[in-house]
Amino acid sequence: LAAQAVYDFTWNEYCDWYLEPSKTVLTDPDADPGDSLAAVVSYEDIVDGIRRLADAGHVNLAETFAERIASFCLEDPRVRRARVRVDKPEAFDGAASVGVEIERGYDDRDD
Repeated sequence: LAAQAVYDFTWNEYCDWYLEPSKTVLTDPDADPGDSLAAVVSYEDIVDGIRRLADAGHVNLAETFAERIASFCLEDPRVRRARVRVDKPEAFDGAASVGVEIERGYDDRDD
């Protein structure tokens, strides 16, 4: 169940709603990345990293997990900003889910 939740989050939330539209700003926001794979972050690397974070042990707060995911993403020097949303499906009766969304980044990254 936890592995499926990580998979669903990664592909349905993170990749679809953040990585895809932000590919053009992963490096120099004024540069045209063209069709270069070196200019974008690998979805597979993101999924693998998030799985490692989830496998590291139980996390009590969704906010903590979101912060860890953002920090992991920002380790890649091509990533300028990371927006992470973590949902807890069916956490409360009458609510489809509850969750948290954070955004972290380096506005003037030189490295």
